Amino acid sequence: MPSLTALRCFEAAARLEHFGRAAEALHLTHGAISRAVRALEDDLGVPLFERRSRRVFLTGAGRLLARAVQSGFGVIEQAVGELRASAGPRRQLVLSCEPTLLMRWLIPRWPAFQAAHPGADFLLVAGGGPFAFDGGIDLAIRRGDFSWPEHFHAHELFAEQVGPVCRPDKAAQWFAPSPAHSLRPDAPRL
Repeated sequence: MPSLTALRCFEAAARLEHFGRAAEALHLTHGAISRAVRALEDDLGVPLFERRSRRVFLTGAGRLLARAVQSGFGVIEQAVGELRASAGPRRQLVLSCEPTLLMRWLIPRWPAFQAAHPGADFLLVAGGGPFAFDGGIDLAIRRGDFSWPEHFHAHELFAEQVGPVCRPDKAAQWFAPSPAHSLRPDAPRL
């Protein structure tokens, strides 16, 4: 059997007819999708896509495999849904958070949150970009650089600050001197 990861990447690329959109849907890089599909093609010995000017089109072999993989994943998804429903309400909530924010902001504050909410059972997962609640995520912390459905409830935690950071001995070379040595809204920009 081919790798399930490669099949998952192939299925997304086949369904969306685009490696970049497949990468976004699976929270992977374009290169990871491309490598997985190429490995699958090498394993099977047949091309699954025609690649033409930034677009991909399924070959006959690709259409055959896409139908089989989508059918198989459909059966698995249905079985998982039935098992989850028969298990009753889920106690553990899945919280997906941007990786850097998870490491540098959320995890240092996590012990205080757990102490304040001792009955809450969360699984923290690193993830970024668009998400779907039907994919097993209950809560998500994301930057606001993409749109989500209007029925989602979103609450701003804080304004993001983005700016260049450099070595102190290079600051005068690249930036106008500033007494505070910090980027302010009125500071010169690169």
